[in-house]
This record gives sequence, C-alpha cells and structure tokens, in this order.
Amino acid sequence: MTWKQKESWAREIMARIRRGDYDKNMFRMLVEMLLLKALGKNPEGLLRSVKGVLDEATKTTRTISGKPTFEPDYDPVILGFPWPGGTAVG
Repeated sequence: MTWKQKESWAREIMARIRRGDYDKNMFRMLVEMLLLKALGKNPEGLLRSVKGVLDEATKTTRTISGKPTFEPDYDPVILGFPWPGGTAVG
C-alpha cells in the first residue's frame, strides 16, 4: 500500500472522530499523529491497530489534560476498519 493510500485511510478514520472542546480536539490531534506514526516504517512500540491507536490517544489525553475521566467521542464503526496491508497488531 502506498503512503498516499495510507493517508487516505487515516482520513477516513479521522472523519469519524468528533470535534468539540479542547480535550476532544487534543484527542483528535493525538489520534492523527499516532495513526501516521503507526502506519510508518518505524512505529516505535505503537500497536498497529485502530483500537491500539485510540487507546493510546485516550490514555495520553487523560494524562495531559489532567482529566482522568475523559471519554473519546467517535463512531464505533472505526474499530472494525482493517489495518492497511492486513498487518494489524494489538
């Protein structure tokens, strides 16, 4: 899969994560950053799965924002998206 195809796939994920207040927008930023990193050649320990990326972004948002009860707002259908190239791990 080409990088452009991976970026397109990531945009489909991002389109299903709702915008909102500061915390929701921070979550979106983290998801996008982590998705692109996980799709790259050197994911540095990131799980290569949509759920793994969402879980990591949620954990980071809760820590950085100081809001341990933060709950992300996204369309759960994205959890079923297959990882590009069929190499999902986690």
